[in-house]
Amino acid sequence: MLPSSVLLDTSFWLAVLDPERPHHAHATGYLRYLLEQQVPLYLSTISAAELAELLPLVELPAFGYCRLLAFNLRDAEQAAELATQLRERASTTGARTLSDDYKVLAQVMTQGIGALAADDPELAALVRGMRPTGGFRYLDVAVPHEAAFALTGSLF
Repeated sequence: MLPSSVLLDTSFWLAVLDPERPHHAHATGYLRYLLEQQVPLYLSTISAAELAELLPLVELPAFGYCRLLAFNLRDAEQAAELATQLRERASTTGARTLSDDYKVLAQVMTQGIGALAADDPELAALVRGMRPTGGFRYLDVAVPHEAAFALTGSLF
């Protein structure tokens, strides 16, 4: 089943941009399929800042189809709450800085985005630690889009 919308994480874009990355073909497959299906795509300003170090943002494939999603105060509060909850569950007392992963997850949750696409094992682990997942689906680029959207095989 297709998500209503997808936020494309920095790690997703890095996999699309670098043909040497292990999941490059999967990431480009996701991007192509989501564009063909006209699923609304989002680029967080958090990812935009990270990607702008590498190239002008207008050079991102499909940049013109992405909606820019600004990180706002509601997202900041959700990120802090999420970090606190996950740290308590993991019984960790690590650094108190808020990683960008928490910020992106908070944006997905507060903005009602249907899915988060990424190629990041640490982010995937954070999502697995969330129960329930906040009403969104995690699309792991390590899994081909055909499998993620059950496009292989015939129903008859």
